[in-house]
Amino acid sequence: MDEPTHIGDRLKNARIKQGHTLDDLQQLTKIQKRYLIAIEENRLDDLPGDFFVNAFIRQYADVVGVSLKGEEQRHIQHTPAEGYTHESKEKVLPTRSELKRSSRETKFTYSNDSKSTLPTFLLVLMFLLILGAIWYYIFYMGNDTPDISEGNAPNQQMIQTQTESSESAGSSVESEAPQPETVVTASTEQAATPTYSVAGFELPNTLSIEVDATGNSWVLVTTEGDVSLFEGVIQGGSTQSIQLEEGVNQVFVRIGFLPSTTIKFGEATVEMPADYQTNQTQTLTFNIE
Repeated sequence: MDEPTHIGDRLKNARIKQGHTLDDLQQLTKIQKRYLIAIEENRLDDLPGDFFVNAFIRQYADVVGVSLKGEEQRHIQHTPAEGYTHESKEKVLPTRSELKRSSRETKFTYSNDSKSTLPTFLLVLMFLLILGAIWYYIFYMGNDTPDISEGNAPNQQMIQTQTESSESAGSSVESEAPQPETVVTASTEQAATPTYSVAGFELPNTLSIEVDATGNSWVLVTTEGDVSLFEGVIQGGSTQSIQLEEGVNQVFVRIGFLPSTTIKFGEATVEMPADYQTNQTQTLTFNIE
């Protein structure tokens, strides 16, 4: 690139003038500190591809209030929709640590899904056994039972009691089946980033991020305390599932290309901010109630 130092130096000077440290800026932009240092030192090759150069520099500039000049715009002229599609010649390969982390997350999600499915299977099996016992008593024991007289009336009462108990147990199994409906609501209060409340979302549970065929999207998912759950590029036409454990109160989702991205908490779809077509790179905050 021609004279990239102008961008890094201007951003660094603006940050220092506002009294922000690199740690402060990492919290405000949700961009890792090592990438912020690379931008300020004009080591743009350390960022993984033109898409990230564009997204990170624009976000940095927005936070510190720097307007990019025409010459600087030329260095990062590719927008996310044009500069990082299926037809892009430069392919960003994940690092070895990202591959390992992705593998661990996939196994972890699979294990939890299996555990959550097992109790449901046992409940269904118990219900079927109860129905089988009721059917057996009605069609087999009823036909083999001699005529009821006053002498064996207690036996009839015992069979009736067992049948009612079995039906009551089956009804109890059915009553436990319904799950609360998840509702995601945008906050009406003024906030630095778009903020939502998530109600009826029982943890542990799954957060899904879907990207359609219009373009790839870089995504960073963290929780309170800056705990990273996922960071990487989700290819167009694919879905990334992220497991949320008990005790999580806030989730921050940083999206590189909002127009192609859909966020779901369980089956509830998040309504994107009104300016998602023009402000395509944003951080969304979710408060889990």
